[in-house]
Amino acid sequence: MSSCCFSGYFHKGSPKGSVSKFGSQNVETYITGPEPEQASGAILFVCDAFGISLNNNLVIADFYAQHTGARVYVPDFFNKRDALVQLNGLPITAPEHKDFIPKFLAEFDPRADRTFELARDAAKVIKEAHPGQKLAAIGFCWGGPAAMHLGSEDPPADARADAVGWAHPTSLELPGDFQKLTKPGVFLACEKDPRMSPEERHTVEEEMNKLAEKQIYTTLRYFPGVAHGWSTRGDELNEYAARAARDAHITASDFFSVEFRGNH
Repeated sequence: MSSCCFSGYFHKGSPKGSVSKFGSQNVETYITGPEPEQASGAILFVCDAFGISLNNNLVIADFYAQHTGARVYVPDFFNKRDALVQLNGLPITAPEHKDFIPKFLAEFDPRADRTFELARDAAKVIKEAHPGQKLAAIGFCWGGPAAMHLGSEDPPADARADAVGWAHPTSLELPGDFQKLTKPGVFLACEKDPRMSPEERHTVEEEMNKLAEKQIYTTLRYFPGVAHGWSTRGDELNEYAARAARDAHITASDFFSVEFRGNH
């Protein structure tokens, strides 16, 4: 992770869901959308480093619920110690935070066993609450590896997502994360991203071609002119950036809606 993972803009909007304890580990979780019985499916939304403290993440989760008819779960995997809390109103470039990134990663590594364990636990409990329905998992920045993990061959079947996605992910292992993928996926990349170079994006495309040979459907959408974090922390007052963010979420939510319906 780098400084681009810890900066951005605040978005307006009032969250429509509520926060409650969820899962076997009682993780505080923002939940939005219809009750399981009325939902089209379930979405596990794995946040960027700002967690559920960032209003943006909550109103974006509301968008996914509204656009798909799914119930959306946004767990606080940072246990109230996300980047927004720890930065305490100061920018990542402030002298007080010169060692912030390595310290944060030491506590919250996006690829740590503990992170993947929390993701599996959340997925398992969500699936239990939605019998007969499908689960999608999407990760933003810090959350990208966890979403890929849930769509891989590694978790047990009762903790595996039926579809996955990410936007501007950090800390992916390429090509390994794609070589393990067994589920459909929607991936959102951008032009200005120090966490995914053009060469790495090309590797993603090559691995997607191999997945196609196995009849595992994936799609990658590229957004020129925007930078890492655009989908969750972009400037909503900038018409271009706001459209790119909205189009990203429409792309992912449409993909999940098709998976929920099952009529590909």
